[in-house]
Amino acid sequence: MRGINGVFWIISVCVFGVFAYMNWRYLDVQFLEYTMGDEFPQFLQLQKMYEGMLEFDIKKFFAFEFYNYGFLWYALNLLVVLPFKVYPNYEMAIYMPRMLNALFAIALLGVIYKIAKLYVNSRIALLFCIFAIAMPGFWRIGYLFKPDLFQALLLLCCVYYLCKDNFRFSKFYYYGIIFFGLAFGVAKFQAIMFLPLLYSYIFYIFISNPNIHTLLHVAKKITIATLGIFVLWILTNPYLMHPRGFLAWFNMFKGNMNSNATNHGSYIDVSIMQKLSQVVDFYYFEFAVFICLVFVCIVLGILAFRMFFARTHTFQKYHVFIPVAVGFGVSILYLLLQVNKAWESYYFSSICLGILLFIPFVLVVDERFERVKLALGGGGI
Repeated sequence: MRGINGVFWIISVCVFGVFAYMNWRYLDVQFLEYTMGDEFPQFLQLQKMYEGMLEFDIKKFFAFEFYNYGFLWYALNLLVVLPFKVYPNYEMAIYMPRMLNALFAIALLGVIYKIAKLYVNSRIALLFCIFAIAMPGFWRIGYLFKPDLFQALLLLCCVYYLCKDNFRFSKFYYYGIIFFGLAFGVAKFQAIMFLPLLYSYIFYIFISNPNIHTLLHVAKKITIATLGIFVLWILTNPYLMHPRGFLAWFNMFKGNMNSNATNHGSYIDVSIMQKLSQVVDFYYFEFAVFICLVFVCIVLGILAFRMFFARTHTFQKYHVFIPVAVGFGVSILYLLLQVNKAWESYYFSSICLGILLFIPFVLVVDERFERVKLALGGGGI
């Protein structure tokens, strides 16, 4: 066990080292707009926040423009570049946010490892991490100065605590809600598309015991969870409590939705097959692997159907993956059908949920393998 954990840390250090090498490129601020176009405006936002802090100008401090991103994400990045603002060093001011994102990438691998270890041994759990590292999208999103990887990290922390809770609705359930609220408020507003994951987890109460009392209980829990998440969103983005701040966010939201509909103003329609080939197949999974994930989602859906109508509660250790499948399926369908963009960063959190769906797949294969061994008299294959 300790040996495998040691291997995980060795891999993590190596991954961090690769990011450290990758990030030491395009550090000339004069050419940043042309080499890393999306990063240049973020560099300017941090500069504006720093000036607002020095001038005690609250309006300037909160005028970071990208209001679909969480204020605390900007604050964390400002914190790591602060020494290089006080003693000006543009190269390090560009480099450090990239390295902060690299730390988030390592933490993401750690959460995947911990979730997998709840169900499989350490060796197989390590394979899930290697699977994530093998995706080109992991390195692509890990390199970008955007909160998409941070959002995926917080979302997977939510899933980890829901797995620990396993429908007991204990303190771990509330930890899960808190981390979902942080993904929504601290990282990126896009996390709202994963609300079906949380709602389906709560709805399990009704599926396992369908009656009017449990339905009312579900409605109460969903209401409280939703209110709690939106309260966290407001608390982590205090500018929303000011009318002008909320209007700035709302205008950004409308602009972002228009961008999703018009392909960032190009008005070029992106087909589903283009999204699958240019994003999923190119950055994340081979198409055959993606089809396998869709199959796992369908099987878990059938399991939920049987629980509700056939009143069977077999395969209980797989039940917690039903909400994960709902979160993955709904978010992928939304991105494929409603978002007219082929942007790999939008898909990253969904893909991370998809990686977790291979856990029940491995468990089923392992069970079938054990049955074959027993049928052969307990011998190995």
